[in-house]
Amino acid sequence: MLHKYFKFTKKRITAFAVLSVLILGLQIVFTGSLLARQTVTTEAGNAESAVIGILDKTEIVRQKFAFSRKVVLKEFSLSFGSFERNEVGDSLDIQMTDGDNNIVYETKIPVDDITPNAAYRVSMDHTVTIPKGVTCCIKISCSSSTQQYNTVPTLNTTNRTDPNTYLSTMNMQTHKKALNISYTYYYRQIAPMITIIIEFVLLFVLCFERLTEYAVILLRKKKKEERRREKEKSLELAAMDKRSHSNSKDAKVRYSRLNMQDKAKQKKIKKYQKKHNKKQWDKKKKSYSLKTFVKWCLTEPKVLKRVRQAVVILNPVFIIFFIELMNDALLKMNPFVWLFATILMLALEMLFYAIFGNMSIAILVLDCILYPAGLANLILMNVRGTPFLPGDLLALGTATEVANTYKISLTPSQFVMIPAFVLWCFFIYRIKAKKKNTAIRKKLVRRLTPAAASFVLIGVLYNTPVLENCGIVDNVWNKVASSRSNGFYLNFFINLHYLSVSKPSGYSQDKVASILKDFAKESKKESVAKTSDPTQESSKKVTPSKTKFLTNSDFKKNTGLNGQKPNIILIMNESLADYEQVGKTNFNKDPLSFLHSLRNNTIYGKDYVSVYGAGTSNSEFEAMTGNTMSFFPSGSNVYQQFMHDSTFSMAYYLKSLGYQTDAVHPSSGANWNRINTYNSMRFDRFVTIDDFKNPEYVRYISDKESYKKVIELYENKKKGTPMFTFDMTIQNHGGYLTNTAWDDPVYVKGSYYQEAKEYLSATKVSDDAFKYLTDYFKKADEPTIICMFGDHQPSIETEFYEEIMKKKQSDWELNDIQKRYVTPFVVWANYDIEEGQDVVLSNNYLENLVLKQAGIDLPLYNQYIEKVSDTIPAMNVNGYMDQSGTWHKYDDEKGNINKLLENYEYLQYGYYSDSDKDTMRKLFHMAK
Repeated sequence: MLHKYFKFTKKRITAFAVLSVLILGLQIVFTGSLLARQTVTTEAGNAESAVIGILDKTEIVRQKFAFSRKVVLKEFSLSFGSFERNEVGDSLDIQMTDGDNNIVYETKIPVDDITPNAAYRVSMDHTVTIPKGVTCCIKISCSSSTQQYNTVPTLNTTNRTDPNTYLSTMNMQTHKKALNISYTYYYRQIAPMITIIIEFVLLFVLCFERLTEYAVILLRKKKKEERRREKEKSLELAAMDKRSHSNSKDAKVRYSRLNMQDKAKQKKIKKYQKKHNKKQWDKKKKSYSLKTFVKWCLTEPKVLKRVRQAVVILNPVFIIFFIELMNDALLKMNPFVWLFATILMLALEMLFYAIFGNMSIAILVLDCILYPAGLANLILMNVRGTPFLPGDLLALGTATEVANTYKISLTPSQFVMIPAFVLWCFFIYRIKAKKKNTAIRKKLVRRLTPAAASFVLIGVLYNTPVLENCGIVDNVWNKVASSRSNGFYLNFFINLHYLSVSKPSGYSQDKVASILKDFAKESKKESVAKTSDPTQESSKKVTPSKTKFLTNSDFKKNTGLNGQKPNIILIMNESLADYEQVGKTNFNKDPLSFLHSLRNNTIYGKDYVSVYGAGTSNSEFEAMTGNTMSFFPSGSNVYQQFMHDSTFSMAYYLKSLGYQTDAVHPSSGANWNRINTYNSMRFDRFVTIDDFKNPEYVRYISDKESYKKVIELYENKKKGTPMFTFDMTIQNHGGYLTNTAWDDPVYVKGSYYQEAKEYLSATKVSDDAFKYLTDYFKKADEPTIICMFGDHQPSIETEFYEEIMKKKQSDWELNDIQKRYVTPFVVWANYDIEEGQDVVLSNNYLENLVLKQAGIDLPLYNQYIEKVSDTIPAMNVNGYMDQSGTWHKYDDEKGNINKLLENYEYLQYGYYSDSDKDTMRKLFHMAK
């Protein structure tokens, strides 16, 4: 029976095997198994806990737990509050019992290995399966040969059980976080399992079914029957014609009688069959069974044609559904997203049809581009916390450099969409139409018509406000929310607008000249006023002038070097963050203790950047040019998209002053298009990973190793020539699930954040490395100033940020969001400079601060930026800060601030984006 409907050939078996292995392989890569991971934390002391004192003077904690489904317990962790070591036992004994009080797992932990206020992870050497509804128990006690009463650490009950009382039980009364028990278990999700079983059944059917083969046979029979009927009809018509043209009356009568006899005979036969042979009669009746319907579908050409047409329309809907279900955005999307995303993808289908000439092939190629792109968006959201945008296409080479450090995982519910997509593509392939030989003229019409329609549809969506009028707009300061509400595909499409820098409305070279001229006059007046006012003299200890906090504008040019040019070292430390600047921390130790201890000849504070979790080169660009990403297209990457042959920058300016200019990066020089960029900025040399011989590794090449290279450049430079060195570290780069064995780990007390622990421990090593660098230059003969800043905060657990900020992410406002865009900066020198703590600035002002403390006059463009910083202490892509420290969106611009930012945008476009560099050099007084 099976062979009647399924055909097993080598070709079909191979196809099934390959697709099955592909699906299972993807499952292993993305999910590991069809198990969902869940962690539950319970504070001991609830109604399910008890402290029991027994005769052998040992205190016992019992924590009951039960699950509403069958689970596999794999690990658990214990978090103890503060305790005195001499008051507890030496060994913590842990037993896990089942519903019948049988021991299913037990282990011992030395109390000396337990850190107060920190989670202790118990990795079980074998898993324990707990049936649904069974109440189990974890029993914790302490044992010791020296203690009289072995209490468990930090139970802190108000009334411990009398050790002489036999099996007396009472509820625990613990202090907050005295003891937390976290269970990590796995359970099978029924829906994904059923779904994937159905998917394999469909795969089996698609690979081995032979109904479509019968279609050929049935179609052949149908055509043969049609030809027979046509022949009979033609013979009958010929006979009728013969009768009608015959002159013989006898012939006409004879033919008439014969016809009548035939009809009567047929009528009798039918009557007899109906009465005496019902089975034969039923065969002759018209049947409306499922089998007949299937035969009709297989033999009717219009059916397959309608199926292909339905696939063309439904394909965009299915692809959107697959991706947005995985992104958990189906219920969050604007209702119009489905309509316009479908229209957009239909337009792309027509465009691909114009290229390939076969709609099924066009859809397959398009889907094999769109679906992986959507999958990449999901992965990027998981590992860096930001969506996939057009600018990321230009950074694929950089992404591959660090891809092996990221752990990519999908939930079972997400994973089942991958085989669903594979099946959908296989189905499209099975119903593809055969190529027809048509005239060239018809081919052109068939291809050019859909291509023209495609361009019209895409042009309307791209160039008209139809999407905006329907509420589909880009949220420039929250790309994650934008991706959720607009869906991945429409959000990506909207962000295509940001692939080029458009001229600001009203921009011209004359406008730039006019702004600079007016600024020169204003600066001259202010200079005269300051010269006549003795209170304007700077001192080493700086106090705020206009704000409640120190800003860039509070620091003046250093005049203590008497014209000597110091060495300048600018360090962009990968993912460096100071969480004391974000909220209240609860670490076991300060990861940046050295930075926090610096006071003498030091400026330390907050640097507001324009990226979070990724986009390193944009921070680098802001710090070295004084430009702000606020005036560039949202989601763009300047180094990849808008780099020129000549770029006015800190290196460009210092080289014109006689500096030796070097860049150091202990990774590939191709990352972020840096080789071309640094040539454009006029760096003399670029030291990359190829120049590091047997370096020390801390996750990547360590910060200390890169600082050794900076010292080497200093020691080998031409004597008397000042150096400017830009160093980009990589040690703290994501991902943060590498389980590095740290000698001195840093973690959040009372919580278990695996990524945060990895990151904080790495920054502690970075802090030690910076001490190594400053210790060296303290003894250096030449004046040297060092500035270090973070490019962005790391993308680690959202729960970690919520704990620090004491707010759920859904409740964050602009001021809260900006806390994820602040990184620390420090300016230190081995000579006298102004000093300040808790300084607030943004990344585009950092160049000015460093040049001023180096005693170097600011270029004309930077002088205008200095004016902006007088009124706006900080700004980034999300908005600007007023002098009270409150953040505003750019839509809130008013009066003087609006004019100031407008002129800043004009000058930045001229300074960086205007292609007429010769004219710009003259206007901004920049040397060649």
